[in-house]
Amino acid sequence: MEIEAKFSAPDAATLEHLRELDELAGFELGAGETAQMSDVYLDTDDRALQGAGLFCRRRDLGDRTLLTVKRRGSGKPGAVHRRDEWELELPHDLAPDAGPDEWPAGEAREQVAKAARGRPLQPLAEIRQTRVARPVTRDGHTVAELSLDTLTFVVGDGVQAPQYEVEAELKGEGAEAELAVLAEALQRDFGLVPQPLSKFERALAALDAGAPAGALLSADEERLLGRIARRTDAAGRRARALLAVHAGALQRDAAAKAGMAPRTVRYWLNRFQHEGLAIFPARLVSAVKRRSGAAEGGETAAATEAAPDKTTASDDAPGKSAARAVRDKAAAAAAAVLAKAAPVAGRKTRRPARPGIRATDTMAEAAFKTLRFHCDRMLDHEAGTRVGDDPEDLHDMRVATRRMRAALRVFAPYLDARTMHPIERGLRRTGRVLGAVRDLDVFHEKTMHYLDGLPAERRGELDPLLDIWHEQRDEARAALLTYLDGDRYPRFVEAFTALLDDPGRAALPIMTAEQEARPHRVSLVLPAVVYDRVTAVWAYDDVVGGHDTPLPRFHRLRIAGKAMRYTLEFFEEVLGAEAKPLIGATKNMQDHLGDLQDAVVTCTILRNFLTWGRWEPPATNARRDMTMLVAPGVAAYLAARQAELNRLVDTFPEMWVTIRGDGFSRRLARVIGEL
Repeated sequence: MEIEAKFSAPDAATLEHLRELDELAGFELGAGETAQMSDVYLDTDDRALQGAGLFCRRRDLGDRTLLTVKRRGSGKPGAVHRRDEWELELPHDLAPDAGPDEWPAGEAREQVAKAARGRPLQPLAEIRQTRVARPVTRDGHTVAELSLDTLTFVVGDGVQAPQYEVEAELKGEGAEAELAVLAEALQRDFGLVPQPLSKFERALAALDAGAPAGALLSADEERLLGRIARRTDAAGRRARALLAVHAGALQRDAAAKAGMAPRTVRYWLNRFQHEGLAIFPARLVSAVKRRSGAAEGGETAAATEAAPDKTTASDDAPGKSAARAVRDKAAAAAAAVLAKAAPVAGRKTRRPARPGIRATDTMAEAAFKTLRFHCDRMLDHEAGTRVGDDPEDLHDMRVATRRMRAALRVFAPYLDARTMHPIERGLRRTGRVLGAVRDLDVFHEKTMHYLDGLPAERRGELDPLLDIWHEQRDEARAALLTYLDGDRYPRFVEAFTALLDDPGRAALPIMTAEQEARPHRVSLVLPAVVYDRVTAVWAYDDVVGGHDTPLPRFHRLRIAGKAMRYTLEFFEEVLGAEAKPLIGATKNMQDHLGDLQDAVVTCTILRNFLTWGRWEPPATNARRDMTMLVAPGVAAYLAARQAELNRLVDTFPEMWVTIRGDGFSRRLARVIGEL
C-alpha cells in the first residue's frame, strides 16, 4: 500500500528552497540524492489496463529497470492518496517490448496479465524526470521520503514545458499523523497545491485532448475564460486567476491580479483541476460559448447574461479523456439545474415590505397573508440558491422556510391540521437540506474571520481542516440540488401555492361543532399569543446564567427566543412602532445565543477533526478508528473558540436583563394595551 501526499509546485525556485532546507515542521531532512528517470506507461491498444483501473509504468534508472503496477487514484480533492502498488525488477537482458508472460512471477505480472488477456502492451506516454529524494527522519527514525520532481511530458511528437511536483511518501516507521503534519507545512509555508491526479492521468489527459500536459487550460478553455475574465463579478475574478496561473504566475501573484486571497485561488485551482468549467455557472458558460461562435472575440456583457441553452461546458471531441468526460457531465448537470431554475428566477419581482395584516383580520386570514409573504421570498431566492454564487440567497431561502414553520405553530389553532400537515412536512424537509449547507457556510465565515486576524505566515494553518470542509460542503450542495431537482420539492411547491390560492380549504370554522364561538379576530387573540411566546422565554429566568448552566439549555432558550421574535415580527403592523425595541432586544438575545451555539458546534467539529481526522465521529467502533492528528493550528483555533464560548456565557447575564428586566415588561404592556 502506497500512502503519499502529492502537490504541484509553482516553480523551480520552490524546489530549490526545499532542497536546501535542513528541517521541516520539526522533522530532519537528510541529504538529497539526485536521479534521472524515464517513465514509460504501457497499455494495450484498447486500453484494457485503464479499463481495469490500473496503470503500468516501466522506469529506467540507469542500469536498472523497475516495473510498477498501481491502482488508479480516486481523483478526490486533497493531497493524501492511498492505493495498491506492486513492483518488480526486470532482468537486464529482457527486451523492452516483452509481455507479461516473460516478466518475473509476482502480483504485478498477475494483475497485468489478467487485464491484458494476452494482448500486447505498447507505450502510451513518456515522462522524463529529475528527482531529488530526501529522507525525512525524527529521533533517528525514518518516517517519510520527500521527492522533489522536475517533470517533462512527452506527448506524441512534442516535448512540453517542465512541471514541478513534490511528493511526501510514508516510509519506515512513519504514521499518517506525521504525514499530515508534513502536508500542512508544505501547503502553509510554500504555497503548494494538492494534486489529485497522478502523473499518468495527466499525461493520458494530454494525449487524448491533444493539449500540453503541463498546461492548466486547453486552447478552447483559455479562449472561453479570456472572455469571462472581462466581467467584474466573481466569475470574472475566478477566470482571471486561472488564466494567470495558466500563464505561469505564482498563486500569490495570480491572487493579486484577480483581487482574491491566495487561499481562494488555491481552492478554485484545486476545484478546476477536478471539475473543469463546471466551477462556473453553466448558464454563463453556455452563453459565452454560443456568442463566441457567432462573433469571435466580440461578445458584450449582455451576451454573457443570456439564457442557458443545451450546450455543455466543454466541447465534444473524438477520443476525449475520461477526466474531460467527467467535466462535461458535471457541467451538463449544472446546465439542466439552471434551466429548471430559470422560470423560478422570473418570479423575483418587487415585493411588499410587510404581509399586510390588520387587527380586524381573522387569524386564518393573517396566517395565509404571512405564509404567502414568506413563500414568495423562498421562491425568489431559489434560483440564486441553485447557482450557489452568493451564500445570502441560500440563507434567505432558509430563513423563509423557518419563518413559515414558526407561523404554522402560531396559527395552528385556527387551521385544519390534516390540510396543513403536508405543507409543514415539506417545509421541514426543505429547511433541513438548506440548513446542512448553511451551517457549513457559517462555519466557514467564522473560520475566515479567525484566519484574517492571524499574521500572514499563519493563515494557512487550517488548510487541512478547510479541505475537509470543502468536501463536506460539496456533498451537502449535491444533496441540496438533488432534492430541489427531484420529485418531492416541486410537488411540495405546487401543493403549497395551490393552497395559498385557496386558503378557505384550511381555515377552521368560526363556530365549533358544539356551536361555541371560536376566538378568531387578530385584535382579540393577539395579546394571548404574544404573552404565550414571551412567557415561554421568561420561564428560563431561574434556570439559566453562569457556567453551571448546561449548554443545551442555552440552545433551547434560543429556540424559544426565535419563536418570540418571529411572532412579534409577524404582527408588527398591528402592534405598532412601540414593538420595534421589543423585536430589537429579542434579536440581540437570539444573536448572542446563536453565536454561543455556533461556538459549541465548532468546538465539537474541531475535536472530531483532532481525534478522528474527519468532520464527524465514525459511526462504529470509534476507538479502533481513532487517529489523533497532530494539527497545532487546529488546536489553537479550538482554544480560541472555547475562549469565545466562555466569554459568551460570562456576558449572558448582561444581555438577559434586557429581556427579563422591568423595561421590557412595561413596554410590552403598553404595546398590548393599545390593541
